[in-house]
Amino acid sequence: MKDKTQQRQTLRRRTAQFTDKHTASQTIAKKLFELEEYELADSVFVYLSTDKEVDTYPIVERAFKDGKRVFVPVTQEEMRLAEIFPITPLIKAKYGIKEPKNTGISQYTPDIAIIPLVGFDTERNRLGQGKGYYDRFLRNFTGKKIALAFSVQKLEGIITDSNDIKMDMIITEEETL
Repeated sequence: MKDKTQQRQTLRRRTAQFTDKHTASQTIAKKLFELEEYELADSVFVYLSTDKEVDTYPIVERAFKDGKRVFVPVTQEEMRLAEIFPITPLIKAKYGIKEPKNTGISQYTPDIAIIPLVGFDTERNRLGQGKGYYDRFLRNFTGKKIALAFSVQKLEGIITDSNDIKMDMIITEEETL
């Protein structure tokens, strides 16, 4: 494929046609919970999923049950972190993504970051939505970067540029890279 836009279009079509998102999301979450990186983490940064992504709401619930601090993205000019709690109200914000209502921005650095993607390859390259929010955020992130994906989001080679941040790990229902 010639460019990132074409890769995104192909991958969005594949993901839209993938009908087993619920079962795949459960398998992916189970694999995440079995990781030493998750078990040892005191804090987790996790995206709040849309219906086109691996479902992270069970991950958020489990992290609370496991006594972990939970942080989610808040998108302003740049993406920032906000700590949430089981009672934190969420509202639909920019791009239709849920964010905490009336919460402060945190400077805390969580132990692991759970990241969404549009596509990936075997080299752990990540293709995002194209706005660069996660790449700019992850540039200085010192914890483990773990992307969650459906197996249909895999391509032979993701087109990358110097701003793209490679993941430490990518978990699908079929494999962990």
